[in-house]
Amino acid sequence: MIIGVSPDSIQSHARFIEKHDLAILLLSDPEHAMLEAYGAWQLKKMAGREYMGVVRSTLLIDPQGLV
Repeated sequence: MIIGVSPDSIQSHARFIEKHDLAILLLSDPEHAMLEAYGAWQLKKMAGREYMGVVRSTLLIDPQGLV
């Protein structure tokens, strides 16, 4: 099973899935709880500006829940 997580809204995810005809599950995490737990919410830099954001990451989790 493939699951994506982002701070975007459920409605935004629904539009994205429809637009790109995706067959994956996208979860909304506006409080960043899961993103922080997995280390994917980090300080980013662009054009000399620093901000917190999602660092794209891939994790494999086995049936026992081990990363």
